[in-house]
Amino acid sequence: MEPVGLNVIIANTGEQALNMIEKSLPSVILVNSQLPGRDGFETCSRLKQHQNAQAVPILFINKISRI
Repeated sequence: MEPVGLNVIIANTGEQALNMIEKSLPSVILVNSQLPGRDGFETCSRLKQHQNAQAVPILFINKISRI
């Protein structure tokens, strides 16, 4: 994403993402559905309750394993 001029900020947990939304408003949020601690679905729900993030699109990503 950085090669096309997008600023990338990484949160390793849902709690970090919730704290980061206080400091910086992104254009889009990518959420791994399998976050440690608070999962991606709960994190998404909490982000959408936050006034700063209500209009920000959220995309879920998931790790796909090879069989």
